Formats: sequence, C-alpha cells, structure tokens
Amino acid sequence: MSVTVTPAQMSSLEATLLNTSGSTPLHERFRALFMLKAVNNDEVVRIVAEGMSMSLSIHVDHIADM
Repeated sequence: MSVTVTPAQMSSLEATLLNTSGSTPLHERFRALFMLKAVNNDEVVRIVAEGMSMSLSIHVDHIADM
C-alpha cells in the first residue's frame, strides 16, 4: 500500500528527516522516515539515501576526531 502526499508535505518530511533546522527530535525524524517509507517512490529513495550519507559523514568525522 502506498500513501500519497503533496509536494509541500514531501518537503516537510524531507526537512524533518534531514534535520535541516538542527533541532528536530529523533522521534520526529523516525516518524518522518516511516511516513516516507509508506510513500514509496523514487523521490523517497533519494531523500533517505541523502539522510544516510549525512549520518555516515557525521560518524566518520567523529571517529577522525578521536
């Protein structure tokens, strides 16, 4: 089953998942991730991949500082 969202909702979910404000609580980011998973389209794949690459980059930077 696939959920339909408007472009504005998609932008909001992306901003929440990627924490563009820098202050989004983790539980809200997970909620956005699972909502995006329900949308199930190519744009979602791009957004989730961007989030994963950002997360990996943060971890690599943290390890390099150790």
